[in-house]
Amino acid sequence: MRDPYRSLQPIWVLWLIALLVSGCASASVTGAQRAKGKLPRPDRMLVYDFAVTPQDVALDRGAGPKFARGSGAAAQTQEEIRLGRAVSKALSDNLVKELRKRGINAYLANKGAPPADTTVSIKGRFLRIDQGNRTKRTLVGFGFGGSQLRTQVLFYQGAGRKARLVGKAETITRSSLKPGMAPMLGLGAAAGTLGMAAGVSGTTTIASETLWATVEADAKRTAKAVASRVARYYRQQGWIRRK
Repeated sequence: MRDPYRSLQPIWVLWLIALLVSGCASASVTGAQRAKGKLPRPDRMLVYDFAVTPQDVALDRGAGPKFARGSGAAAQTQEEIRLGRAVSKALSDNLVKELRKRGINAYLANKGAPPADTTVSIKGRFLRIDQGNRTKRTLVGFGFGGSQLRTQVLFYQGAGRKARLVGKAETITRSSLKPGMAPMLGLGAAAGTLGMAAGVSGTTTIASETLWATVEADAKRTAKAVASRVARYYRQQGWIRRK
């Protein structure tokens, strides 16, 4: 006799997977600090791609105060750098979207006018966790960190060398990214055309799309956590309406 529930099994499996993923998916902002006193109302907010390598920090010269480099950084693999770039791009795009949803005038830094005296710039870097010492992490890098995606977020106000640090925080996001996933991005990620990664990848389309969905999900959770914290501050200052 044919099992009447047999055709439903794949659906139940997918539902269970979705439930497990949504149940463990979370993002939080920790160690948030901000400058004392009231800040001038920002004219807009510029979001920069987060630094993945020390070279990314070196390229940031002239765009504001230099990042302080971490010490004892472990060598980054090409896989980590490649995947880190994908996450960084997805994070910037989603952060702009989440800030705008909350009524904040946000733009990608490479698509907006240079910062003015009141402009707030969001910059950041990925944190690498030392597997031998869980309390040790470097300020520049990208590591899988035991299924956690960690970032340090810095907020500057002003332009050029007059820009000053007005806030900082760290984020911790439960992630499904694992070592060995980066090759699935293919040449698309390396070229910066992330949306086309599946089409030019040497791996299967399904594998590429699965990885991109994971990257996008992690980036969205991190972006929502950061945007919510920014919006809370904006409401406290009376710059946007309370909802």
